[in-house]
Amino acid sequence: MNHTAVKNSRLFAGFALVPLLAAASCASATGVAQGGSVGNGPTQVSQVQSSSTAATPPTDALALCRQALPGRDVVSGTWATVADLRNWGYGGPVQKQPLLNAFQGAAPTDQAAWCWTKGGQDSFTAWGVAAPNAARLAITVNGPNSAVPSGEPRIP
Repeated sequence: MNHTAVKNSRLFAGFALVPLLAAASCASATGVAQGGSVGNGPTQVSQVQSSSTAATPPTDALALCRQALPGRDVVSGTWATVADLRNWGYGGPVQKQPLLNAFQGAAPTDQAAWCWTKGGQDSFTAWGVAAPNAARLAITVNGPNSAVPSGEPRIP
């Protein structure tokens, strides 16, 4: 990982709470429960080629994300496990867990990735990816952001 990526990942950790709370009146976050969608967008995107059909399986999370989300502006990819993706949630008092039932057939310890795409100015979407399953939408965050998000979404 280069210096800029490390710096950006550190910046995003601070972004998660301060600017979202400060800009709560002009920012919004939308998520997708199982089977739903944000706007007219899909909740899952093309399946990742399995290692038996891919020429070379991705060796880093960003490559996996780009393979799973073709045609989207992938801005970051961070390794995780299927359990990390399934257990992630936001909101309350009843937490929403949009990836709770995702990646059927995958073991909780299987390698996965958090992938972030840029959808427009001040709009980023977090995806969960676990090859060979299709990418699954976790949440879209809209609002002022000066850092490129990466890793697990941090939603207050």
